[in-house]
Amino acid sequence: MKSLFIFFMLLGAFISNAQSTGGNPKIKEDFTSLKLQKYPLANFPDNASPVSDIKIIQFLSDSMRMGYSYKGNNASVTTLRVTKPLTGFLQDLIYRMYKDDFKKTGIKILWVLKDFRLAEKGTEKTYYEYTNILADAYVSKDGVLYTKALSIDTVIINSGTSNFEKIYSADFESMFRMLTKSTLLIADSVLTKSLEAITFEQIIKLNVPKELPPILKDNFYVDGIYTAFNQFLQNKPSIENYSVSETTKNSLKFIDSITKIEIDSTKIWGICKQGLIYKYDDGDLVPIEKQGKQFIISDFVENTNKYNAVRVYNANARQAPLFMYFAPASILVINPLRFLRKRKYDEPLLVKEVPGIVEKSMLPLAFGINMKTGEFSF
Repeated sequence: MKSLFIFFMLLGAFISNAQSTGGNPKIKEDFTSLKLQKYPLANFPDNASPVSDIKIIQFLSDSMRMGYSYKGNNASVTTLRVTKPLTGFLQDLIYRMYKDDFKKTGIKILWVLKDFRLAEKGTEKTYYEYTNILADAYVSKDGVLYTKALSIDTVIINSGTSNFEKIYSADFESMFRMLTKSTLLIADSVLTKSLEAITFEQIIKLNVPKELPPILKDNFYVDGIYTAFNQFLQNKPSIENYSVSETTKNSLKFIDSITKIEIDSTKIWGICKQGLIYKYDDGDLVPIEKQGKQFIISDFVENTNKYNAVRVYNANARQAPLFMYFAPASILVINPLRFLRKRKYDEPLLVKEVPGIVEKSMLPLAFGINMKTGEFSF
């Protein structure tokens, strides 16, 4: 009976992690479209300079996928997306919020959105939603020359209900209210100083994304061990020949096949084996794969860690999943049970650090890889 159970676990592991550089074509991605509220509430801060217009441009790595959420009784993963091209979607919201308060002789504001992601996490007591923002704000008197007022890199945390369409619509508005207040607090000071002003075209040139790294362009992945995040980006693992074995302490040991020397696991960023990439995380191998211009945890391409998700909606659920961050036994040639994440089922994989969050219980679930730092992100 035990051997039969392990057989099905192995079969599920192989199926759940089957991937190629382009993702699994048999898996149909589920989407939830986010819609704007008809009458969003907003107003300019008291005693702020009059504003004649607010424009936004965006340079996101993925302007379709805004993040991930869960839905339904089985808490299946759904990708959050907007209902039309993102720039138009955001500009429409800005005008709904502020156009009635624009003045003909006011200043002009330009927001440059560089990163924007949404996520959620539920516990038995609290439901959190997260909005990650990286943006620059510019101000102008004539709409020709713009002066940079500020940069914002933060995460907004709110708690609410599980009606995520309504939640995330409100989070867009929260972002703009924060940007508006922060910009107008210093707009006058910025415009009265002799600071460098640049044109709209120069702003675009400054923010045009650089060339994609090889890992996002190449048609195949080079097998090996990455001892640094940049090796992953360049698709050039520093150790191409290695072996993996178990130790008596039920941990994994990596051996350089050329030097026969054990590799310091604290220096391993991840591994690639037969085209499958895993992020190494404190003794765990977490499968990741490309989606658009980023890498996300494989579970969120085709499914999710059901237990972590179900806890949001069913506090009484106690059944652990069969398939949870497995590395296929046929690929790694060791006991596949060692590749179950060592954390307890009630300790899901979290983003390691978020500015402003001190309590670990408030940290968001990890969905993918930050392509600038190599750390888990949402």
